[in-house]
Amino acid sequence: MAYVSLYRKYRPQTFAEVVGQDHVTRTLANAVTSDRLHHAYLFTGPRGTGKTSTARILAKALNCERGPTPEPCGECSQCTSITAGSNVDVIEIDAASHGGVDDVRDLRDRVAFAPASARTKVYIVDECHMLSTAGWNAFLKTVEEPPGHVVFVFATTEPHKVLPTILSRTQRFDFKRVAADALARHVEEIGAREGITFEPGAVELVVRAGDGSVRDTLSVLDQVVAFTGGQVTAEAVADALGVVPDALLTEAADLIADGDVAGLCALVGRLADGGVDLRQFARDAVEHLRALFLVQVAPDADLVATTPERLARLRSQAARLGRTELLRAVELLAEAQAQMRRGNTRLPLEIALVKAALPEASGDPGAVAARLDRLERLVTAGAAPAASAPARGSSQAAADPPATG
Repeated sequence: MAYVSLYRKYRPQTFAEVVGQDHVTRTLANAVTSDRLHHAYLFTGPRGTGKTSTARILAKALNCERGPTPEPCGECSQCTSITAGSNVDVIEIDAASHGGVDDVRDLRDRVAFAPASARTKVYIVDECHMLSTAGWNAFLKTVEEPPGHVVFVFATTEPHKVLPTILSRTQRFDFKRVAADALARHVEEIGAREGITFEPGAVELVVRAGDGSVRDTLSVLDQVVAFTGGQVTAEAVADALGVVPDALLTEAADLIADGDVAGLCALVGRLADGGVDLRQFARDAVEHLRALFLVQVAPDADLVATTPERLARLRSQAARLGRTELLRAVELLAEAQAQMRRGNTRLPLEIALVKAALPEASGDPGAVAARLDRLERLVTAGAAPAASAPARGSSQAAADPPATG
């Protein structure tokens, strides 16, 4: 039997199985229960967040032989045929390839026919923003007043491209990027079912690569398992995806906080010798420092999408750096990225990291502010700030006797 990818194998089949979209699934389930369904819905949101899957579940909820019910059985002929994509009364249309006015007119003419075997005809129009203006205009009257046996579900990642006249005739549901902790739980649950074990930090990297998309996250997991087998390590995930392990980003931020120039240069050397893409490291380092800044300035605002374990580590590390230091480090690395795109990658990265760790090496206002920020932080923490090179020179000059002629 051919292998089925994880995102297809674990596609949600009930409202309860949809990950991270409770505000949508609860509303739809209540509408089915109370028989208050609208005739046209618009599902919007990032890719891979469950728009089409939810539309299919709605179709099953309406047509299940034990329903209408918010909990379709998944076993009757209607449910199984909808799951298999073979139900003649649940019509899925890809507007990217069938968005012309002739396609819409054909669909409009078929809407009037009663369902062949189902209770309700459901039209799922994916990527609906790709419908032409003429196509939407041909659709307008049908969407406004469809027959009682028809429900439309339009899905799009770009709702701003949908005509206002259509928007006003639909109920809109905004699907959001799934929170990192919810995605992490989902990955771990699927891992348990598939016999996959994760070493610490591995799930975080998979979730980070998925970027809030359930489908993308499971595709990443598929790729990683194909590379590593059933035992997934953080190092293997980094190798398979080309991402930078969180431990290296944490080490870089710690070295900046300590002003350890030698350690940073050694770190860049290790990265280069280990074949790590320095451009990718710079990008990930900017995101890591940005996360530290957000955690520091708004600790309770939930601005950083990550797992609770990583969030605790970020909060601990953020306390070791001042806000001005963090902002300057982000700016320096962002500038370095532009320089790295033009050729040499190692030198701009080294210079940016050294400047971030050693603000006294630069005379610009940002460096002065970062130095003051560091001194205030050290004084507040009760640590004696290390004397800078000019200060040591001045002390030595004072100690030496003046030269005599």
